[in-house]
Amino acid sequence: NFIKISLCFFVGLLLNTVNGQSDECKYLHQTIYNELQRIEKFQRQSIDSGISMYDSLKPSSETLKQAITKWIEMGVFQTCPLAEHANLKIVVSSDLNMVGVSWNTYNGGTMPDIASIIGYQAVDHTFKAKRMESVFQGTIENDKSRIDKIYTIKNKLKENIYLVAKSGQGSLATPYFGMTAYKLGAVMLEVPIFENSSNLEVDFDYTNHPKTVVPDNLTGIQFLQK
Repeated sequence: NFIKISLCFFVGLLLNTVNGQSDECKYLHQTIYNELQRIEKFQRQSIDSGISMYDSLKPSSETLKQAITKWIEMGVFQTCPLAEHANLKIVVSSDLNMVGVSWNTYNGGTMPDIASIIGYQAVDHTFKAKRMESVFQGTIENDKSRIDKIYTIKNKLKENIYLVAKSGQGSLATPYFGMTAYKLGAVMLEVPIFENSSNLEVDFDYTNHPKTVVPDNLTGIQFLQK
């Protein structure tokens, strides 16, 4: 009887946990996609009216950042996956220890203003989120880089090194591509890999190119086997 009662209690506890995660998953999904719809709506209104919707776009992007951060910290890349969306880029490492989420906030006017968040599993098995932000003229702003792919390689010590490939638009005719090397511990650390640097960045200037429009299929930095 004791075993039966204990088993029933365990099953009930497990079901409550799963249902709790499921409810929170549905709530996060709803929040994320509602804010994405709002961002698109405000962007269309801005184009149609010619009036900046910055005051409406910024709060929606902040709410979106908080919801995605919560989704990452739950560690539910598989059990609560985010569906594809025109303005949501999601990439996951092959070992499921790192995820990148990017979207256009449309706060950049004629230029894309990309916000990106990297999520990772620390050595204590907790999931953490790191916003990709830069300091420009003393102001914290989006890094403006979209995370395109996450490569996983082994270093000489057989530790996993994650190469995060990203892209952005420096100006109308200057796309740029970058790759940063990370290692996971208690926190995510950049590690030297490109001639003692953790970062590699390449600009493509199309200003004086015969085709002044940057091609959609322009290939960025890729990591090739061996």
